[in-house]
Amino acid sequence: MLGWAFIYWLPERGPALAWTLAAAVAMACAVSGRAEACLGTHDDPRIIIDEVVGYWVTVAWLPRTLPILLAGVLVFRTLDVLKLPPWRSLERLPGGIGVVADDVGAGIAANLVLRVLGRLGLF
Repeated sequence: MLGWAFIYWLPERGPALAWTLAAAVAMACAVSGRAEACLGTHDDPRIIIDEVVGYWVTVAWLPRTLPILLAGVLVFRTLDVLKLPPWRSLERLPGGIGVVADDVGAGIAANLVLRVLGRLGLF
């Protein structure tokens, strides 16, 4: 839900959104790596910045309507929990990259699912 709270700070589309997401993912990797070192465990559940950027990727370049934002939460969380291949293997990458990469992968997949649902007229 924290990702949703800050979604309105992001540009809605275009290159500005791409650059902002890239910067957010890079920052999330750095912060997650540092948090991991402080907490002494890989992908500690107290690290949530990966969930935030994963959700942002989920709803990137989509209309910011209530149905899409809600569906984004549900689809992203489902895919993130299931950790389907190949995203499961991304989790094994070292440091903050491993913490964030699987969530970004789930976010990309969730974005594609939302686009298909939109094409089917569900939004």
